[in-house]
Amino acid sequence: MTDDKFFDDARTLFLTDGWAEYQKELEVMASSFTFDGCSSSDEFWRSKGALEAIRRIQAYEDMVKQAEAERE
Repeated sequence: MTDDKFFDDARTLFLTDGWAEYQKELEVMASSFTFDGCSSSDEFWRSKGALEAIRRIQAYEDMVKQAEAERE
């Protein structure tokens, strides 16, 4: 996939209602995490990993837009 096609496809994705709804759902998920209820270190690390993954997805649009701006 060429850079141009990648950025065009990403822009198209970010303009969809589905992307906006997905971002809202991720925000709800991220805000529901609490580490106070973790009863073991394994549970803590699983929760921390899940939250990190959610935050990475939330930041994806900004990362792509920044990469495109730097490319230009």
